Amino acid sequence: MQIDPDAFSSTRVRKNIAQLKTLVDGFPFMEPENENVQEMMQNIRLKFSVVCSNLQVKLEYEGQPSTLSKDAEDM
Repeated sequence: MQIDPDAFSSTRVRKNIAQLKTLVDGFPFMEPENENVQEMMQNIRLKFSVVCSNLQVKLEYEGQPSTLSKDAEDM
């Protein structure tokens, strides 16, 4: 595995990480009844995906079910 020492030097990456932090800080952990929880969670997921993409991090792990088998289970 190679580590890019300049991975966080990009202004875009830093901006997206800061935005993700803001979204997480604003998440109502103690208010599960909050009407905006689903929308806020979706925004956090999207921003997390953007940050992972910027850092070239794969969101897969060994043993993860494939998309095809998951779709078959849902049917």
